[in-house]
Amino acid sequence: MRIVITNDDGIDAQGIHVLALVARGLGGSVLVIAPEQDHSGQSQAITMRRPVWVRKRKDSGTLEQYTVSGTPADCVRLVASGYFGPPPDLLLSGVNHGPNLGEDVWASGTVGAARMAACRRIPAVAVSSLCQDWSWVSRRLLRYLPLVAEWATAFPGVLFNLNLPAYGGHLLRWTTLSQAWFTEHPIKTVGAEAEVPVSWIRQPHTSWEDSTSDAATIFGGMASLTPLPVLPRPEDDQRWLEVCVTPGTAVQPPNSNAPALPSSLATSQPS
Repeated sequence: MRIVITNDDGIDAQGIHVLALVARGLGGSVLVIAPEQDHSGQSQAITMRRPVWVRKRKDSGTLEQYTVSGTPADCVRLVASGYFGPPPDLLLSGVNHGPNLGEDVWASGTVGAARMAACRRIPAVAVSSLCQDWSWVSRRLLRYLPLVAEWATAFPGVLFNLNLPAYGGHLLRWTTLSQAWFTEHPIKTVGAEAEVPVSWIRQPHTSWEDSTSDAATIFGGMASLTPLPVLPRPEDDQRWLEVCVTPGTAVQPPNSNAPALPSSLATSQPS
C-alpha cells in the first residue's frame, strides 16, 4: 500500500508526524507532502497566480518528506497529477490540532485536502483530535486507522472524517454532521471610514439536539467517523453506503453484515 500524508497545520506540526508513524503500521510506503506554513481555515483553496515550490527535506530521517509553498489542496493536486509518481492507495490528512466538526468542516484545510483527494477518486481520510496528548492519540489511531482505511478504500469517492475526543475514545461510531460548532459575531473596531477592521468572537456550542452527531459523540468521550460523499454516485452505490452506515452505531469492517459491493464501486479506485 502506498500512503500519502498531508495536513493544514504545516510540515512541522506534531500531528502529521504522529500520523505518519502510525500509518507505517498499515504496511507499504509512507510519503509526507505538506505545506511549509500553517494553512488552517483554507478549505479547498488552490494557488492560481504564482508558482508553487516543492522542496525535499534533507533532515527528514527515515521518512520521505516534501514541503509545498501552497495550500493543503495544492499538495493533493500535485499528488493526483502524478508529480510524485502513481496516485496513492490512500491519502491521510492530519492529525489536525483540534476537532473538525459539523458544518464548519467545509472551512477546514485538513478536510479540504481530503476532499480534493476524494474528488480525484483517491481514498481519503481526514483525521482530527480534541486531545493533544500525542501518545494517547497514537494509541487510538493504531486501533482505528486500519478499520477506517478499509472503508476509505471501499469508497474512494467518499471523504471519511475521523475525530478523536479529549478522553475515552474506546468506541468508534458512525455519526452525522452537527450544526456549525461555532457561532460567530463580527466586532467592528476603530479605524478609518474606508478601512474598518473586523475581528471575530467565536463561541462553541455546548449542547446538540442530535445525539448521533459528530460533536455530541466526541464530547461524550467516543471517537466519531462521518462519511461525506463529495461526488455524484450511482443510485445503487449510494444505497449500499446507506445500508452499511447507521449513525450512532459502532463502526464495523465494511464487509461485515453488508450486501455485496456493487461492481461500479469495486472498479472505481484509481489505477
